[in-house]
Amino acid sequence: GVMRSVGKAAKKADITAVGINEVGHVYAPHALPMFKEEKFATTSKMKRKDRADPVKSKRPELGPVAAAQKGLSYPGAQSSRSFAQHLFKEQVGPSGMDYLNQDPREALLKYSAEVDANPTFTGVYKETQPDDSKDRFDYSEERAEKRAKPYTW
Repeated sequence: GVMRSVGKAAKKADITAVGINEVGHVYAPHALPMFKEEKFATTSKMKRKDRADPVKSKRPELGPVAAAQKGLSYPGAQSSRSFAQHLFKEQVGPSGMDYLNQDPREALLKYSAEVDANPTFTGVYKETQPDDSKDRFDYSEERAEKRAKPYTW
């Protein structure tokens, strides 16, 4: 196999194989400022400038914590703590913000007297369920008896 390749003549260069269609770097000394390429004396200066560019360095976006530490505003930042509060602010607006400061337990307890007077849904259970207040067992007496007795094997 080696002798065959040695005996072959080298291929003649083809005109299309040279790469005429490829365009290299075009040097234009009097180009417009926006098309001019910056010349750097050393590559370290070029790397330093590229590192500062967030697109070239592929730097991820700052999160809300890092942005707050640097004093920047984060584009997706929300002043509320949860997504539901954010939606509520967007839908209701600043006029409905007093709902966020309200205690939910107190808001429900306002309706407890009305529910007891007008049992719409719980009235059925009052009729069908047995009264278990009589059946409750008081364990305090049983515990007192166990404590009074000495432990025997």
